[in-house]
Amino acid sequence: MVAALKERRGVLRRQFIWLSVMTFGWQVCAIAFFMSPNAGIARYLFDLKLVFVAFTVAQVFAFALQFNKPNIVVIDKRTVVLLAIPAITSILALTSPLHPFIREQLDILQMQPLVLVENIRGIWFWVHTFYSYAMLVASMIVVIYHYRKLPRQYTLPSVIFAMGVLIALASNIVVLFVQINPAIDMTLVGLSIALVFLYVAWTASERMGLLAIARDMIFVYMDACAFVLDNDRNIVDCNLAAKQWMHILGIPESTPSFNDIIEQVWPDTDEATLQAATQTEGVDIYVRTHDDTHPIIYNLREHSVLDKKKRQIGLYVTLTDITRYKLLIDELEETARLDPLTGLLNRRAFEINSKELDTEDNLPFSIVLGDVNMLKTVNDTYGHQAGDLLLRLVSQVLVEFCPAGGSVYRIGGDEFVMLLPKTSQHKVLQMVQEVQSIFPRIKRFPFTPSVALGFATKETLTEDINDILKIADASMYKIKVIMKAEHEA
Repeated sequence: MVAALKERRGVLRRQFIWLSVMTFGWQVCAIAFFMSPNAGIARYLFDLKLVFVAFTVAQVFAFALQFNKPNIVVIDKRTVVLLAIPAITSILALTSPLHPFIREQLDILQMQPLVLVENIRGIWFWVHTFYSYAMLVASMIVVIYHYRKLPRQYTLPSVIFAMGVLIALASNIVVLFVQINPAIDMTLVGLSIALVFLYVAWTASERMGLLAIARDMIFVYMDACAFVLDNDRNIVDCNLAAKQWMHILGIPESTPSFNDIIEQVWPDTDEATLQAATQTEGVDIYVRTHDDTHPIIYNLREHSVLDKKKRQIGLYVTLTDITRYKLLIDELEETARLDPLTGLLNRRAFEINSKELDTEDNLPFSIVLGDVNMLKTVNDTYGHQAGDLLLRLVSQVLVEFCPAGGSVYRIGGDEFVMLLPKTSQHKVLQMVQEVQSIFPRIKRFPFTPSVALGFATKETLTEDINDILKIADASMYKIKVIMKAEHEA
């Protein structure tokens, strides 16, 4: 793309230099004509400028073609034919005294400045004139034709270019219908002004071209698969990532319809899913791998392509592989549910899981609340490292005695919860008694771990889970008071 931009810049530079040289040659001939001390030389110069006139308008047309359609080959068999008339004009102009094709009569009064007395034009002069007008009109048509296809933000250079061509055309028309001092070549004046406009248009186009090339490069080399579709969802174009993706999946690049790709890769995708792709966030689609364990996740988005009248003329579709981002999000969410000290699930996970497990299939549903005794005393006496050790020890015991299907949570500084689906009150009582009996036998620490455990069981679906939690909390508080009294005694 960068190479294409440099090539276009080089071609336009050569075209503009050649146009400037032709205009300058025309100016030199016009000035030399009025300054010439010899009528014969003046007549020769007067005809010589037709050479530059003919090639100048041809160059304006060539410049318009290259300016508005960068990939066009300006010099080919078709455009070379257009140079036939300037070539014949050049031959006739350089040999004008030998024939009347250019001028039947040209009388010059030899005084300073020279005065043109009589000028009777020949038939080829009118052919040359018609050709010049045709080239300027053709240049204007080229500009207008491509202007209609450009997005609004790219139209400024074309407008400036069109103004330049219009000035050149208008100056030629003025010469035909308005009597002007023959010492002033209005056609040359108009073209000289037009040259300035063409230069401004060219420089503005360079900046616009850079932006357009950059956008093309973004489309071609972006990581996401990008497809351009028409209103019938046929593939008009796709970027490099899309082609590589299709090659990996064994989808031919000649596949005409994007819906064919959807049916092949995601056969279960329905119309509602595709409709969701038009929303801001798009829709996530899972593609199963061969082992069916690690699906690849794509985000599918569709955007309407609108014309100047806000009518949809096509679609822009992107497919982005978001697998690693989804895995990272899942990992972060999992980490956010864990207590960093004990490795148990935290309060956030408890609040989510307690609601999810509150179903009829999990009845009877038992909840155990635990509160570590004397954590503050251990922290004050032996330091916070000992307090952390106590919490990890309690969590380890609770996990070891937690029945299958149950889960353990640390929901506060010294508070623990066990969610035990399909666990009756009798079973949870046995478990609590076993846990309570294990702590007094742990003798390898300078402190004796102790936990107050209370529980409650939800037997019917009509019971509120929050009420069960309150019952378990009240039960735990009673046990804690009893254990405290026993310790003080």
